[in-house]
Amino acid sequence: MTKYDAPALDKGLDILEFLSSQSIPQSQLEIANGISRKPNEIYRMLINLEKRGYIVKDPASGKFSLTLRLFHLAHHHSPVDIMVKASEMHMQNLAYCINQSVHLAVLHHNKLMIIAQVQSQTPVSLSVEIGSLFPLAKTVSGKITLAHLKEENRKQILTLCDDYQP
Repeated sequence: MTKYDAPALDKGLDILEFLSSQSIPQSQLEIANGISRKPNEIYRMLINLEKRGYIVKDPASGKFSLTLRLFHLAHHHSPVDIMVKASEMHMQNLAYCINQSVHLAVLHHNKLMIIAQVQSQTPVSLSVEIGSLFPLAKTVSGKITLAHLKEENRKQILTLCDDYQP
């Protein structure tokens, strides 16, 4: 625990993260169970998230789902856009030269996150969903990323990687 905890913020973020991991709308009870809370603990948070436009409650079922508000915020000023724009032409050239799909990945919470890709021009190509997370130690891209880190950074990351420990 840090010195400056914000339990209400944590609760709201837990709700948003839980809903983002679900493919169907969730009831207040399902959300509460999913984030290990009691339904009455999250009632006011759900009301406020709905009022702010982050979630919507289906009038018929009473279940909650995410709106496009987070999508809008993420794309309004994306820190990834500059990287993607700078690498796009190089990725296309590489994909053309090697006849393989090419992806751009970054470190994100000790995992590899795919932020862009270029498809191969061949009839069969590999596609990786943008935003996907992969274990660093179990992918070629992750191993290359680790190899280019300073030794102390690499050791620190690997001690936190569940996939590396075994």
